[in-house]
Amino acid sequence: MTGADSDIRLRLLGPLEVTGPAGPVPVVAPRRRAILAMLLLRARYVVPVDRLIDAVWSEAPPATAKAQVQICISALRRVLEEAGLPGAIKTHSSGYIADVSDDHLDVRVFERLCHAADEAVAGQDPALAATLLQRGLALFRGVPLDGLTGAVLESAAAHLAEQQLGATEKLIDIRLAAGEHRELVGELTGLVAVHPLRERFRGQLMRALAGSGRPAEALEVYRCGHRLSVDELGLEPGPELQHLHRNILEGSQEDRPAAPAVLTVTEEPATPRQLPLDDPHFSGRRPELERLCALLSSAGTPRVAVISGRAGVGKSALAVRAAHDLADAYPDGQLYATLDGSSAHPASAATVLDRFLQALGVPGPEIPSGTDARAAMYRSRTADRRILVVLDDAGNEEQVQPLISTGPHSATVVTSRSRLTLLGGAAQLDLAPLDPAAGLELLRKVAGREPGRDRPADLTRLVELCDGLPLALRIAGARLAARPHWPAADLVSRMANDDRRLDELAHGGLAVRSGLESSYELLAEPARHAFRLLSGVRMTEIASWSAAPLLGLDPLDAEDAVEALVDAQLVGTHATPTSLVRYRLHGLTADYARELAHVEDGAAERSASMRRLLSATMFLGQEAHRRQYGDLSLIHGTAKRRTLPAPLVDRLLDQPMRWLQDERHLLVAAVRWAQAEGLDELCWDLAVTAATLFEWGGFFDDWQLTHDISLDAVRAAGNQRGEAMLTHSIGALYLRQDRRAEAHSKIIDAVRRFKQLGDDHGRALALRNLALLDRMAGDRGSAMRHNESALTALRVAGDRAAEADVLTNMAQLNIDVSQNAEAEQLIKAALGAIRGLDSTRVHAQVMYRYGELCRRQGRLDDADRAFEDVLTTVRGDGDQNGEAYALYGLGLNELRRDHRHAAETLLRRASTLAGPRGTRRIEARINSTLETVSRPSPGRMAASRK
Repeated sequence: MTGADSDIRLRLLGPLEVTGPAGPVPVVAPRRRAILAMLLLRARYVVPVDRLIDAVWSEAPPATAKAQVQICISALRRVLEEAGLPGAIKTHSSGYIADVSDDHLDVRVFERLCHAADEAVAGQDPALAATLLQRGLALFRGVPLDGLTGAVLESAAAHLAEQQLGATEKLIDIRLAAGEHRELVGELTGLVAVHPLRERFRGQLMRALAGSGRPAEALEVYRCGHRLSVDELGLEPGPELQHLHRNILEGSQEDRPAAPAVLTVTEEPATPRQLPLDDPHFSGRRPELERLCALLSSAGTPRVAVISGRAGVGKSALAVRAAHDLADAYPDGQLYATLDGSSAHPASAATVLDRFLQALGVPGPEIPSGTDARAAMYRSRTADRRILVVLDDAGNEEQVQPLISTGPHSATVVTSRSRLTLLGGAAQLDLAPLDPAAGLELLRKVAGREPGRDRPADLTRLVELCDGLPLALRIAGARLAARPHWPAADLVSRMANDDRRLDELAHGGLAVRSGLESSYELLAEPARHAFRLLSGVRMTEIASWSAAPLLGLDPLDAEDAVEALVDAQLVGTHATPTSLVRYRLHGLTADYARELAHVEDGAAERSASMRRLLSATMFLGQEAHRRQYGDLSLIHGTAKRRTLPAPLVDRLLDQPMRWLQDERHLLVAAVRWAQAEGLDELCWDLAVTAATLFEWGGFFDDWQLTHDISLDAVRAAGNQRGEAMLTHSIGALYLRQDRRAEAHSKIIDAVRRFKQLGDDHGRALALRNLALLDRMAGDRGSAMRHNESALTALRVAGDRAAEADVLTNMAQLNIDVSQNAEAEQLIKAALGAIRGLDSTRVHAQVMYRYGELCRRQGRLDDADRAFEDVLTTVRGDGDQNGEAYALYGLGLNELRRDHRHAAETLLRRASTLAGPRGTRRIEARINSTLETVSRPSPGRMAASRK
């Protein structure tokens, strides 16, 4: 052997054989041979332990089966190391992987040679194709997997034997086309004797005999085959064999040589009926089915529909159901082909055209070579016929285009994991998973159980665990049908474990993992890497910006990698106003990606990926806070930030609070991830920065949760500054919730901690909140002293946003005692402090206090302008709580004017906005004022003025 064939060390195309540099390496024990064969048949894919057990012991494994498998694996590792393949068997959480090169495995070399031969045929190079096929067939050393027993391995051996026969048939076709009729008669006679019901060999023998000038013998071969087919199968020979028989018969009657080159082609059109069986369990999809049937029945030329969707979503079932429903509308036949576009070796258009033309009545010898010539004949044969063509599992437009029937009365339906948007004029139908009701219907149909046998909640949970994928639901239903003694709760329990779910979704040759594997294998390495690392983010979805830090790539390169996953239907998408695109990695797909990540990526690489994402999240969170509140008003930690390109940041943070709201769940998860990674400094910084969002949106549970997690992290690390900041922030939370005693305790504790650390800035921020508590308690003097102490320190720190906030609070203290002139001076000072700052929220707070002051002074028009300024600002930020405050101020102005109806309208709108996410204080104040408005009393105006 030469070339790649000489590198083969692992042989399955005959008795199992392992060869090393020093010669054969014996594998004697039957169990070891069976396990090695199973691993090599699925080389580079995980083979679950249960599958290995089935292969060795079938239906009666011993209690020690798993331990025995482990012992065999250890022995096989030593065998492969002796063969020069150290580390070839890798352990996975659910099984084992044979990580061997294709060049070392005869099965893979054979498949590669056959694929290359198909390409050579399509490229009109039959001599090369013949050479490649001969090399491939020479790899067989007898019966595949000879000596290995058991249903699993015998099935695999039969499959390999079928591949051998298929390659033999292709080689004989090439040799017949080259005129080697006499040379092939003997070989074909033997093949027909061994495989008497294999019509292709029989037809090839007939062609060889006719081409050798022996038409009578060719006819006798047909008569023997006809007799055998009728007697043993009760069926007439297939249409190709019948046409060949008729051509030879007519040729002999006209006393002409029966060589293939001069056979007369009969013009009687064949009517192919190639559709697979319709699925009796087909469920749901009524809207999609109606739309598809309407598309394929509508006027227009040509009628082409593309059904796209992820693996297992039911594309093929929908296409076949529609084709059966429309069969009567296409009486001239239905053609069907599986294109294997999602595999590493897709069918060539030339090969499919060959099958279609034969099904349409064109004898094999009359079919031209080359895709273009065959496509032209195909178009001619279907031009005036009402033909429906189903092309299943297409890979790309180039594969599909020659197979589309362009006749005005024909239609084509294509299924693909890609959208195939370059097929001009094709209607696109994107298939989503089944909704819960349709998924439940499918599961019940396949399981075939009596009503009431299982709890509805368990069946509903199974639908969820199957992601609504019809393939997964069929497998789950089939497992329940095969084990009628199992309650559905047992399967739920098994599938609830993410590490086992894909193993559980395998039954009778069907497996969800297989579809995912085929999609993954077609990806380029950057997309594969992205797929694996995305699985580390255990969230329903992530924003597009996060891909770059997660993958450690430039944003455009990261986008290309993830979009390749979208094209492969491994990742879903949807758009939002801020991040534009969000990616979704669905449950079963994420399980598979995590399997791969644990095998192919080290723990250090996975950790580095998460740390990059956390660092970028911290950067964006801090920047969003800065754009909303100004440069300071919050103390940050020293953890490293991963910056993002300025244009991207501007695009994301055009409305900072909306970005924070979009990423709320990411921020909560990031705090948890930072704790898990031991990043205490980043953990507390993320938490206190996210508190900005939690305060704005009233997400108090998230506020508490993130701070509890962060406190655990900083206490474990002895991070005193982080604990001080978190204590201060929790005090602010309790203040917002009107839990005054708890807030006072936390804020006093924070003041003490900052003082011990010598952190005057942090202490000033805590004193600011302490002053608010003093005012609530009616202690104006203490409130003013704490504000003045905070103000001094904040000016030293240069925190102008917090300075303006304190000045505004001091103004309110003056307003409370009608010292309006002093209040106005303080408000002007606050506006001066934030002049030039990009701090919309602080501006709104200052203007709100100014509006209150104007109302107290009776300057209602000025007050209206101030509250309308606030309203414009907070609506731009999407701040409903701030909007409630502004409407409350405008309502009080109308009440002051005694415009009761207008006041009530504004106050009710404010109450609606404050209810879902507002603080208790503003909600109580609004509702109290509403009661005053709706209760007529002589003292109403006095009360409102007060």
